[in-house]
Amino acid sequence: GLNSPFDNTRTKQMDLKELLNYLKEIIEHTTLIFEK
Repeated sequence: GLNSPFDNTRTKQMDLKELLNYLKEIIEHTTLIFEK
């Protein structure tokens, strides 16, 4: 169920992965800007 800690940790892990991908995209965009 939604209240079980197992589901909570799984959603947190997904959020961390999405956050890392988001940061990677930001870094790539900033490096592109600095290269120009």
